[in-house]
Amino acid sequence: MMYRRIIWAMALPALLLGGCVTSRNIAVEVTSPPEVALPPGTTSLALVIRVPNGIRAMEDHQMNFCRDPEEIQCRLAAGEKALLGYSEKIFEESDLEVTGVVEWIDSIDGKTDTLPPLLDSTDITRLCAGQDHPGILVSLETVVLRKELNFSSYKEWPHEARNKVWSKTMLYNVEPRWVRQAVMKVFIRNGWRIYDHKTKRTIFEGFLDDSVSYKVDGTSQEEVEKKLPSLKTSVERAGYVAGWDFAALILPSHRTVPRKYYGAGTGILKEATRDVKFRQWDRAEEAWEGALDHLRKRKRAKILYNLALARERQGDYANALKYITEAVRSFPSTEMTGYQNIIEREISTRKK
Repeated sequence: MMYRRIIWAMALPALLLGGCVTSRNIAVEVTSPPEVALPPGTTSLALVIRVPNGIRAMEDHQMNFCRDPEEIQCRLAAGEKALLGYSEKIFEESDLEVTGVVEWIDSIDGKTDTLPPLLDSTDITRLCAGQDHPGILVSLETVVLRKELNFSSYKEWPHEARNKVWSKTMLYNVEPRWVRQAVMKVFIRNGWRIYDHKTKRTIFEGFLDDSVSYKVDGTSQEEVEKKLPSLKTSVERAGYVAGWDFAALILPSHRTVPRKYYGAGTGILKEATRDVKFRQWDRAEEAWEGALDHLRKRKRAKILYNLALARERQGDYANALKYITEAVRSFPSTEMTGYQNIIEREISTRKK
């Protein structure tokens, strides 16, 4: 009887694991923490653009003109679209709520690429008054625009010449024609600050550079100039892109990377392997944790490897390193040490 119990105890790990555990390729979406962390518990924020005081002297009809990137009208048009791009990025990719958008007329000029003085606490209090949020204020402090327009020409060959289509009965015109091309680029440099009214500190301050470009072809310079979008349309597009990109700084980022995991076709890990295939990682992770106490050395190391991968997916690199380091100690295979190097490299990159 004792002999049979010993045999059963020895066989239990194999039965639980289901025999052969093999490494399998998988594409995994890895989450990285945001570059700019908002205070814990933040659920909403307000947006403000600091508008140069010179706007007061303008008539309503003048606001529609945008003929020079340095003009207030152009910079305001770009700034307003930047806040729109920011809001839409937040709405589409997070649970945060934008509770208000305010144009704050200030004494700043706004033409330089240096940040103006900080908003004082009185101003921030007034901007946050009545807003249903914990005091996070995202402020577009300054907008600087620049436009480049270049013209060039190139030869374009007729279809018959490009594809070498010839005929003994037809005469094709294979002479090239000159094509005029215009390339317009609009560069935008936005200065941003994120204020935390509760703690009276600035969470972020700095610049973000962006640009948009347009390329059109035509038979003459006059034709390509007509095909190009207006300056106002261009700066508004640049502003929207810049706002969208800046919002990404406070949101977790995601990227897909090739990885391996260990799976089995039978036993307790059969369901975990199936869960991974259907991207039910929480259930798979729970099954792997439950199997750890029943395994030894090599097979246990493989499950630790899987747990490290599950943690990497969530951006939890501290625990990912903990799991893979323990796995390497038990079974220092090429795959184990290779994945440990990946995790260590990711941690090092995030510290820079």
